[in-house]
Amino acid sequence: MYKVLIVEDELKVCRGLSVLVDWEILGFSVSGFCSSGTEAQRQLAMERYDLVLCDIHIPGVDGLELIHWMRQQGMSAEIIVISAYADFEYAQRAISDGIAAYLLKPVNEALLENSLRKIKSRLDAGNQPHPVSEGGEGIVSAAVAEIHNGSKNMTAKALAKKLYVSTAQLNSMFHGRFNMSVKEYINSVRMERAKFMLERSDKRVYEIAEEVGFRDIDYFTRLFKQDTGMTPKAYRNQKNQNKTD
Repeated sequence: MYKVLIVEDELKVCRGLSVLVDWEILGFSVSGFCSSGTEAQRQLAMERYDLVLCDIHIPGVDGLELIHWMRQQGMSAEIIVISAYADFEYAQRAISDGIAAYLLKPVNEALLENSLRKIKSRLDAGNQPHPVSEGGEGIVSAAVAEIHNGSKNMTAKALAKKLYVSTAQLNSMFHGRFNMSVKEYINSVRMERAKFMLERSDKRVYEIAEEVGFRDIDYFTRLFKQDTGMTPKAYRNQKNQNKTD
């Protein structure tokens, strides 16, 4: 079982998250609760967790500061941000620190479950024996940072050149760490950004596709459907319907 820490100052929300999904069936165990960012820092310093669910607005050190602190400390735990605020600036700051998902309150069961399945897949892949050396881990971490913070038009070839390795070497490292190629990882980040924008903005689908890094709208739509099971337009309509229910 992968260990989960929930950081949330509302007791009702903590309890709700702990029973919203069947954690054990999904391969996780909720092992701790913290009601402030300061308390979470102490807990994370004492014990290792595989996944942290963190609200943004918590007492003491806020959620974004906590996440940034975790990354500065070299903690590689997966992170899901939960928030009552649909603020794109918050999401951008959290994404820059390599979060797995940004979910709005009240947390949707299906979205949480889908995020957990993807996270478990990555954790399983990362725990398998693989050839990535300690130096390779540093290269992968640098590559991930570039993908999250760099140009929307980032490519595997350009990234490899910037990190002074071959594209084949970088792909091998990504397969060892994430069980996917560099291009697949880049596209997964773009998909998460596209989903957020479809839910939170009125921009047209082709504008969103271009903004997250896809010049070919048909290719974007095909990848989006593979990821979500629906077209971008259908995804937006569903989310808008959920808001009005």
